[in-house]
Amino acid sequence: MRMSTLLLAALLALPAAAMAQSDEEEEPKPAVEEPNIQYKAITDIDFDTQRVDAAMMKPYGQYIAGLPQRDKKPLVTLKTDFNAEMKASADSIR
Repeated sequence: MRMSTLLLAALLALPAAAMAQSDEEEEPKPAVEEPNIQYKAITDIDFDTQRVDAAMMKPYGQYIAGLPQRDKKPLVTLKTDFNAEMKASADSIR
């Protein structure tokens, strides 16, 4: 009952809000002119005159080199014997 009353009140309020709008047309705002920007086809950046100093942060190279190698099993097993397929291929050609 309470939900239906709330729904009815909402439905009655919507048309009243729509009629409350003014009938006067708003003047359209003047269009803002977009600036005419043209870029070069190719951008050349010369790093020869610049000096770049860098320092390695983390992880240090010794830490990476010192990690133990883990045995990883391959996900794909390679087939090493193709004799049966070669025979079948040769027989289908004849």
